[in-house]
Amino acid sequence: MYMLTIADQTRLFLLAIGLGFLLGVVYDLFRVVRMAFTMRRAGVFIQDVLFFLVCAAVTFVFLLAVNQGEIRGFIIAGEVLGFLIYYFSLGLLAMRVSSFLVHATQRIFHLISVPFRALMRLLKRLFGKIGISVKKTSKKIAKKSKFNLKHDKTLLYNLVKKAGVRKQQKRKEDGGSS
Repeated sequence: MYMLTIADQTRLFLLAIGLGFLLGVVYDLFRVVRMAFTMRRAGVFIQDVLFFLVCAAVTFVFLLAVNQGEIRGFIIAGEVLGFLIYYFSLGLLAMRVSSFLVHATQRIFHLISVPFRALMRLLKRLFGKIGISVKKTSKKIAKKSKFNLKHDKTLLYNLVKKAGVRKQQKRKEDGGSS
């Protein structure tokens, strides 16, 4: 373990404040995603866990890079202070701007989607009527298909069938008398 001078501690503290500020920006990105897409509790929980994992990984790499991996209280306090400075200053402004942009984008997509939704309803009605017509026709065809064969004795396929039956009877008779 080595001793840090006051200048080194001040430098690390200021770097930690900067890192906390950047983590505040990352948190706002998560908040914008939440604002744009409605999420259930599970989705919010997953986002929170993901944010804290990102913070832990970034803090770990930061501590390795600037302080040989040693955890010092003033570094963690600097991160928290930087996050709070961002959250209550630029974070408020960023969220107002983001809220305006998200709502404006949602309105624009809503306006763009109205003609497409009307077209889809029209196509649904049209294909629904076509589907009903096809269903009725297919039922009629299915009923009629049961009665396709003619029962007339003069038709060729009936004569062939009868001729085949006659040949079988003749064979039985010839085999039976011998």
